[in-house]
Amino acid sequence: MARHEHLPIYKVALDMTVHFEKLLAYYVEWHMREAWRELMFADADQVAKRTRDPVAPAKRSDAAMKKVANRTLDDGTPVHSLQTLMRELQTIVRNTCRTSKGAQDAATFDLIFTIPTQKQTRSRIDRSHQTDAAPISRVLQQQ
Repeated sequence: MARHEHLPIYKVALDMTVHFEKLLAYYVEWHMREAWRELMFADADQVAKRTRDPVAPAKRSDAAMKKVANRTLDDGTPVHSLQTLMRELQTIVRNTCRTSKGAQDAATFDLIFTIPTQKQTRSRIDRSHQTDAAPISRVLQQQ
C-alpha cells in the first residue's frame, strides 16, 4: 500500500505542502551558508573542494584550522556559526515606506535606521552580478 492511499486528498496536499516548505528552508539555508562561508567556521577553500576525491574523507585547509583554533577571522572579528551570525545580523532594521495618500501600488522606498557593523557590512550578499537585480531608481521609475 502506498504512503498516501488511505488518506483524504486534503491531508495529502497538506503533507506535500509541509514537505515543500522544509525543502525550501533547507535550500535557503544552504545558500546562506555558501554566501557567508568566509564569516563562519566553514572552509573557504573552494578550489580544494572541487578537486578532492569525493569518496575520501574531507580535509580542512590550514586557513580553516587556524580559524577554528583562534576563533577569529583575519581582521580580528570573531568567527560565527550560522545561528550566532543570524543573531548578529538581525539587529539591522529596514522599513519599507509608502506615502499615506498613495495608492496601494504606489512607489515605495526603504529607510535603514541602524548603522551596520563591520560584520554586517561584510556579510551583505553582492547581487550586482545577477541580471534580475535592478537599481532602486529603475524600480521606482517602473512603478
